[in-house]
Amino acid sequence: MKNAFEQIYGAPFLARLLFVEIGTSPADDLFLEVEYDGAINLRSSDGGNRPFAVLASTKKSAEQMAEFLSKRFQSGKDLPATLDLALDAWTVGQLKTDEAMPGDDEIRRQRSERLGSGAISAAVLERNTNRAVRYRAVEARYLAPLIAK
Repeated sequence: MKNAFEQIYGAPFLARLLFVEIGTSPADDLFLEVEYDGAINLRSSDGGNRPFAVLASTKKSAEQMAEFLSKRFQSGKDLPATLDLALDAWTVGQLKTDEAMPGDDEIRRQRSERLGSGAISAAVLERNTNRAVRYRAVEARYLAPLIAK
């Protein structure tokens, strides 16, 4: 990636980045969003802010995904239920932004259609671990059933 940004004659790369710092409690979590133009949005999850972040290709898609998650997110869900919700939010981000939010059945149909026979990669950040690295890739056995839904 470093080489791509050093090339002055090549096509430019556009990136939207999300950095997350996991605190000792949810109130200490920090989300740092870096936009295409270099604008930085820093927010914490305390004070009633949402305990999740989204990335999308457009601001409107990101707003729709955040609205979807705001209505459905619940703390304490198990990993399969959380991954299922994340995929539904991803699907919402793929939909046309000028249309009304579809119902759950339509979101699942769209999700199945868009995933097809594709693959999913996911990771979780773990707060309560003794490891220095709090990032863990999600095993395929948790992801495979979600593609079939």
